[in-house]
Amino acid sequence: MFVWPWIGIVVNLSTELKDGRYIRESGSKLRDQLAKRGFIPTRVNPLWNYQGHSGTALVEFNKDWSGFTNAMSFEKAYEVDHHGKKDWLVSEEHNLDLYGWVARANDYNSDGIIGKNLYKIRDIRTISNIMADEDRRTNKFVSNLINVIEEKKKHFVEMENKLKETSIKLSMLIKEKDKLHQAYNEVEMRRIQSSAREHFQKIFNDHEKIKLQLERQRRELEVRGKELEKCEIETKNESQKLYEEIEKNATINSSLELVANEQKKADENIMKLADEQKREKEDLHKKIIGLEKKLDAKQAVELKIKQLKGTLNVMKHVGEGDDGDLEVLKKMEDIHKI
Repeated sequence: MFVWPWIGIVVNLSTELKDGRYIRESGSKLRDQLAKRGFIPTRVNPLWNYQGHSGTALVEFNKDWSGFTNAMSFEKAYEVDHHGKKDWLVSEEHNLDLYGWVARANDYNSDGIIGKNLYKIRDIRTISNIMADEDRRTNKFVSNLINVIEEKKKHFVEMENKLKETSIKLSMLIKEKDKLHQAYNEVEMRRIQSSAREHFQKIFNDHEKIKLQLERQRRELEVRGKELEKCEIETKNESQKLYEEIEKNATINSSLELVANEQKKADENIMKLADEQKREKEDLHKKIIGLEKKLDAKQAVELKIKQLKGTLNVMKHVGEGDDGDLEVLKKMEDIHKI
């Protein structure tokens, strides 16, 4: 009896003690090594216990018969190298090489770490059981396939009948459509011809109208052209008169501008002259005031002299002493000094 799905056992894997536990690289490296030898495993699961890596691994293969063939090739290769299960059990001293075999019932039922792990993830079957299961699955698959085929055939016949019915209906519809299309084409052709005649008649009538309008516009343009020629002659004469008037006005404007400039200069000179006259008038007014002051002073002196002369004459007649005369003369001298 074999453990199923197929699984191989590899023992005597080298380990390294580190920090109190045994360690080793992952199972992918061993899986790649076995794949290079042609055994094509799907996965390698190292077995661990409380001390770490146990130095043992389980090699999984595909569930089909190709997986069984690869598993048996795996076992045969180790047996040929004297590294099969029997060699492992009878040898007292194991070198560093690996030992391997295909897991069977005695491995499944063993008490060690291998048996415990196989019991968790696998089952044991005989080849005949497996083949019987395969036959049952195959028969069931074939039966289901036959049922599916029969259903497909039945469905195909139904679809074929529906297709025939649809083809007949479609043929009838096509004939009916052709008849309707032909009738429609005849009616539509008559309508199109009638519409075309009406359209062409309308175009002809519009053309005649436009022709008459163009002829009328042509005559109007001829009359207008003659009027424009006449107006052009009059306009030319008016333009000559206007040009001469513009030249005349330009000459007058130039003269007026010169006069305005001269007037502006004269106004500026008058303003300057007025300012000068104003200043001279102010100076003359100051001089007059000064002269008036001097005249007033002179008149006051003359009046004083007259008063003194009068006093002197009075004194002469009265016959005052020489001291009085001297005092009057002294006052007169002081006044003349002023």
